Amino acid sequence: GQWVMDYLVDSGYSPHLSSLLIKQAIMSAFPVLSPDIAEEGYTPENIERSLLQLEKVYTNLSELEGFDEPKNMTLVKVLNNARSAIYQQTI
Repeated sequence: GQWVMDYLVDSGYSPHLSSLLIKQAIMSAFPVLSPDIAEEGYTPENIERSLLQLEKVYTNLSELEGFDEPKNMTLVKVLNNARSAIYQQTI
């Protein structure tokens, strides 16, 4: 947790003045994937649902960053595009 506070301070935030806002931002960035995972961990019964929820969260985050253009962009396509861009830079 200390590095997060150091980062926020170095980036111009005042954690001691806006702790509730920062808490909300962190909770929005990392939503609960599934209450059962928090309690039970991954099981054969919840793994598929949990992975789909995780992909949904990552897709939403990538959309916030503008990687959803065109609208049919999924996380897999975003990652493939990034891999292609990295590969092209090494050529």
